[in-house]
Order: sequence, then C-alpha cells, then structure tokens
Amino acid sequence: MQTAAGAWQAFTSSAATALSKAPSGAAAAAPLSASGLSGLPQLGAAGLAELAGAHLLSKAEEAMQARHLERFWAHFRVGPLPVAELELVLPKALAELCDALAAHLRLLAALTQQLSAGARTSPAAAEVQGTGLLGLTTRYRRAVGVLFAMAAPVSLPDMLERYYAERLAEYAAAVRRRPGSCRDSSDSDSCERDSDDENPNIGSGSAAAKRGSRGAADSAAWRQRVQTTAAALQQLGMQAASEAACSAAVCGAVRRHLARRMRGASARSVLPAAQAFLGAVPLPYLGLVLARADDAAGALAQWGARLRFFVYKAIGGLRISQLFDLVVDYPESRPALQDVAVCLRHTSLHGVFTARFRAAIQQRLLHAGAATSDIIAQYVATIRALRDVDPSGVLLEAVGDPIKAYLRGRRDTIRCIVASLTDDAQSGGAGAGESLFDELARPADAEGEGSDAEYEGDELAAAAAAAAWQPDPVDVDARRPARARRSADIISMLVAIYGSKELFIAEYRVMLADKLLAKADYDCSREVRTLELLKLRFGDANLHNCEVMLKDLADSKRLNGGIHALPAAATSPLRRSPRRRDRRAATAPPPGNLSATILSSLFWPPIQEEKLALPPRVQAQMDAYAARYYILKAPRRLVWRPHLGSVDLVLTVGSRRLELTVTPLQAALLLPFQEKAEWRAQALSERVGIPPAMLRRRALFWVNQGVLRELRDGAGRTLYCRADALAPPPRRSGPGDAAVDMDDAEAEPADAAGQLQQEMAVYEQFVMGMLANFDGLPLERIHNMLKMFVSEPPYDKSAEQLAAFLGGLVADEKLVLEGSLYKRRAAA
Repeated sequence: MQTAAGAWQAFTSSAATALSKAPSGAAAAAPLSASGLSGLPQLGAAGLAELAGAHLLSKAEEAMQARHLERFWAHFRVGPLPVAELELVLPKALAELCDALAAHLRLLAALTQQLSAGARTSPAAAEVQGTGLLGLTTRYRRAVGVLFAMAAPVSLPDMLERYYAERLAEYAAAVRRRPGSCRDSSDSDSCERDSDDENPNIGSGSAAAKRGSRGAADSAAWRQRVQTTAAALQQLGMQAASEAACSAAVCGAVRRHLARRMRGASARSVLPAAQAFLGAVPLPYLGLVLARADDAAGALAQWGARLRFFVYKAIGGLRISQLFDLVVDYPESRPALQDVAVCLRHTSLHGVFTARFRAAIQQRLLHAGAATSDIIAQYVATIRALRDVDPSGVLLEAVGDPIKAYLRGRRDTIRCIVASLTDDAQSGGAGAGESLFDELARPADAEGEGSDAEYEGDELAAAAAAAAWQPDPVDVDARRPARARRSADIISMLVAIYGSKELFIAEYRVMLADKLLAKADYDCSREVRTLELLKLRFGDANLHNCEVMLKDLADSKRLNGGIHALPAAATSPLRRSPRRRDRRAATAPPPGNLSATILSSLFWPPIQEEKLALPPRVQAQMDAYAARYYILKAPRRLVWRPHLGSVDLVLTVGSRRLELTVTPLQAALLLPFQEKAEWRAQALSERVGIPPAMLRRRALFWVNQGVLRELRDGAGRTLYCRADALAPPPRRSGPGDAAVDMDDAEAEPADAAGQLQQEMAVYEQFVMGMLANFDGLPLERIHNMLKMFVSEPPYDKSAEQLAAFLGGLVADEKLVLEGSLYKRRAAA
C-alpha cells in the first residue's frame, strides 16, 4: 500500500511538471512523452491505471483551459477583428492551440500504453482495470471541443463565417483573373465577387495586407493556410462549427450572386449560369477547405448535391416572388418560367408557389380598382404561363380558383369574355395564341400537351410519351382526372367560370345584335367567321338564332337592293288596299337614301321599345320603303323600330360644315330647328314625342357639339336655340356625359341578365303557383319540378339561370329567401 501511495504521489507531481512543459506560444518545447511521468509501472501493477488515466485527463483539461484556451481567446477579447487582421491572427492562434493539443494527446497515448503494459503483469489488476483506459484520447478531444466553445468570448460561428467568406471572395477574384475565365466569356458576372458594401468588414483592415492577400489567392502558400485552418478546426473538434460557418459563407455568396443575376432578368434563364458559377467558384473552394478531411471526395460530393439543391431552392424562391410580373410579361418571360419549372421538379416548393402567387393575385389583381377586362387578360396569361411551368395543370387549378370566384361576382365578366373572344382585331399577334380569338380559331378538339389523344396512331410517339410520363403530385384533387386538367383549353376554362355555356351564348347573341344593328353596309364577313368558329366550339343548335340573325342581314342587303330597283309605277297589291295610306305609298316616289335592316323578331334578343315621332318627310320615305317591301314579300309587312339605326347628317353652322352619324332620336331632335331657331323644351318634347326628362338628356349631345344652346327664359323655363356659329362645348362634369352614354344604350338590345329575366318571365306564374302550395322550396326542387311539369313553353334553363331569376323576384319583393328555401312574400 505504501508503495502504491508513493507511486501515486510521484505520478501526480510528474504529471503536473509534464503538462506545464506543453508548448504555449511561439516558444517551442520538447516533445512530451510518458518518460517524464513517475510511478507508472507500480500504478499499473496495483490496478490503479484507470485512476491514473482519469487524473491525467482531468489535469490536461485544466491545463488546456487555463493556459492554452485562455491564450487563444485573448486575441479576440477586444471584439470582432477586422477581416484582414483576422486572416493573420486566426491561423497562427489555431496552430499554437493544435500544438498544445497534440502534446497532450501524445502524453495521454503514452500513458495508456505504459499503464496497460504494467497491468498485464498482474492478472488481477487487469480484470479490475477493464476498459477504463480505452478511448482516453477520444474523450480528451471531445472535452477540448466543449471547452473551446464554452470559453469563446465572441461568437465562434460568426467569426469563422467572416473568415471563410473573405477567403471565398479572394478565391473568386483569383478565378476571375485567370486567362479564359468567366471574365472573358459572355457570362461576365458569373464569377463576380461580392461588393464591399455586402461584406462591411473587408474595408476595415490594412489595404496593403488586403491587396497582398488577395493577390496571393492562387499561390500554394494561400492554399496551405486555408487547408491548415480547416484541418486545425477539425483537430480541435470544431468540425461541425467549421462546416456550418463555411456553409453559411458559401450559401450567402451564392444567394447574393443569384440576387444580382436575377435582378431584371425576366427575359433570360439564370439556372445554367448559376450551375456554372457553382462549378467555377464554390465547389473548388470547398475542395480546398475539405482537402484534409476524412473521405474528402465523399464530403465534396455531398457538398455538391447540397449546393445544387440550394441553388434550385434559392432560384425557385426568388422567381416565385417575381411570378406575378413574369405572368404579366409572358411570353417574353418564358425562359424565367422554365427556371421555375426546373426548380419545382427538384424541390418541394409547390406549397410556397401556390400560397405566394395566390397572395400576389389577391393583393394586386382582385380588387375594385382593376378593370374586368384586365383581370380576364391576366387570368388568360396565367393559364398560358402555368402551362409552361406545370403541364399537369395542378398548380393552375390551385391558383385559378380565387380568380374564377372573383370573376363570378362581377356583372360584366361574361360581356368582357365574349368581347375578347369575338374581337379579331388583335388576331395573329407576335406570340402564339396572343388573343382569345386565336384560341377560338384552334380546333375545338385539340387537347393539351401531354394528353393521351396526342399520340394516338403513332406508336413511336406513344412510347416516347410513356417514357416521359410524370405522375401527378400526391396532393392533387383525385375527383378530377389528370386528362381533364391537361386537355382543358383556355376557352373551356373561361366557360367553366360559370359552369354553363348558355350564358355565354346568350351574351354573344346580345353582342352580335349590337354589332349588326350598328352596321350600315351589311358587311358581316368577320361576324360570319366568328360564328363558324363558335359553332365548332359550342355546336350548331346552340347558335341557330345567331345564324338566323346573320342571314337577316344578308337578306336585308338583297331586299334593299330590290326595293330601290323597283320602278315607281310597279304594280302593287297596295293599289287596291282600302287604306288610303297604303294606296298613297304604292305610288310614292322611291325612298331616297333610306335603307333598312329587316329582322326576324323571333330570333333576335328582346329590343327595348322607345316611342319616337319622326318628321313627316322621313316618315313618308319609310312608308314608301314599307310599300315596296310589301310588293316583294306580300303578305308580309314591316313593323318599324324608328329609334334604332343611324342617320347621316350634313350640318352647316355658321361657316363650319359638319358631317355626323347620329341616332334617329338625335336627328329628330335637330330637324325641327329647320323651321324655327328657338324651341321651348316642352314644345320640342311634344313635337318629338318623348318625355321632357328624356329630351334634356338627349339634347345634351347637340349642346356638347356646340350646335344648340341651352338657355332659360324669364320664367325659368328651358329653351333650346340654334347656334349661329359653332360654339365650344360647355364645361360639364363626367356624370352628364355618362348620362348621355347610358341613354344611348337604352335603345340597344338588353344585356344577358335582362334578357334572361324577360325570357323566364313566362315561368313566374308556375313558380308562384308552386310556392302557394308549399311553405317553401329549395332551388333544386323548383328546378326539377319545372323540368317535369312545364312543357309549353318547354323549360330548358340551368339551375344557375333559375337562381338568377329567383333572385330578381326576391329583389322585386315577390319572394323571400330564408336560408335555402324560397317562399312567397306574405301580404302586408
């Protein structure tokens, strides 16, 4: 026992002496070994080897913390060093720390070896010792790593990140200076170094040191310093912190590079240049940092995969934030959208894509300040753009729902869509499918890219399509087949906003009537072409009324020529008519320049009636025209709609001559001023046959033209006077002009909503009768009962149209809607 106690005392004393001789600073010390430790054989034989190892390990940790780590961190206690000074201090301090660590490790390794040898001389001691000495150096390395991090007065990750970022910037500058590098290529900024304002610590050191360091970035000494620093951190157990700092530095540089490259780069793809940048700067630099790591090749391969994924994710995120503008610029932005498509294939950014794009649409598009036509144009551009990004249609389905829901709430959506579909003025634009009319001109059965029918009859193409097939994402709506998403074209998606084509056909019928009634030359070639395209899309039966309307104009042109070609003395059945007016019209002179559009009223939309007393001279021409029509088409007669059509007027006001095309009512208002220069409003309204309130609104047109003047007499009554000279129009606010426009629209066919109310008015009595027998009925029940029991006229409306009609009855206070039940309003 005394021998073991003496050996232990000698051992502890010699261990303290040996650890004090470990190198610390620039002064080199003799290598440490177990020869400087006393009493090791006796301790091993006594079975105290494990205790001796634990003691030396504890003292080594204390020495490392008190002497070497304190000395290392003393360089950085003043605060973050400038980058140039950090480059000089950090490698040297790490080298000193590694020397001390190596000395301690050699001492522990030798101790373990000698104690194990001494323990083998005593079998009993060997059994007690067990595995206590195993892994002594590993435990020490782990302890040093913990102590190193705990003793840091500054943020170690931040310091290492600054160091690695500056070395990366120096390496990038050196690569850029190489002959044949990216500086000499068209991609001049693929190796661009981060600017000083992005790395503020660069400029705070010595300019000479900074220039010298950067100038030597290609030298063997520079490479040696970088590799030694990384190896020292690994040796100190800081490999995880080193890799995290290096990762942050490299990813930050890549992110800044991508942000610069993508600024205003919507017309080009940046993904190939980003991949080239990875191969030119970050990956070779990481090869230097990892050169002395275990399995350096495998680690570099992992880093390459991580960086490529980072590039996909960074470019995808940046492009997604620009997506609204990319859609606006489509198709010029197609290269940028291809970047998005590639990034989505390699990442899981689909949820981010949907959330951000929907938020941008909600904020920038779906608000009251955006015109309906602009929203529809953006929706069409979104469809085209997202077809490039995701041919499966899944993203479009997720993003398009808010747009469709918003458009359903706008009253003029159908009119704007139909106007765009039938406007061939912009047909054949620069981009494929530039206008909706171009989309309409495509074959109706043409299916989307990647559809099954695209490859029918071609086995090679079918095999290629099968090889390129991609499954839909797992979060796709399984209720809608993939083929339906891929094959749905733009026209079908616009029609799907309302779920029924009847509303579109009804609106087209109204719009076609507007165009045909405004024509003075009977030229309908463009309308015929549009109708034929619509018939391919929606079927002949659905557009039969429109076909009759166009035929009416062709017949009107032929009849108009025949009427004007009839001689005045032609034999007419009207000569024997008991009506004096008919006999007089049969012998009347030709109708002059009068031409008429003859409508088959059963096939045209309802036209709002408006009473108008025409001047006798004009009425005589119309009677003569009707008489000649009767000669050609007996027993048919014309029923005039005098408020429709147009009148060509030539006016002389003072020295000015005006040629205007106006409505019949506007012409009728002006012709009485040939008789006298001044009319009271009441007398003029009686002469024209319209209410005084309407007269004032209609007369504003001539007042704004400067042809008439509006005055007040002494009694405050309104007078209209003929102007002696063309006066400038009076300053009026917008609502006055808007009133004129709205009144002009009164003579046009009713819009689709008004037409629907008129067409379904015949069903009102059926609905009221149903609800008289029931307390209340839901929409579906009313719809089904009308289909079953109403046969004359046959009920052929959709549930959506019935809902709109019932909503009108609710607005008229004939029905009430309680929950989902429609009920008759109780009598007050």
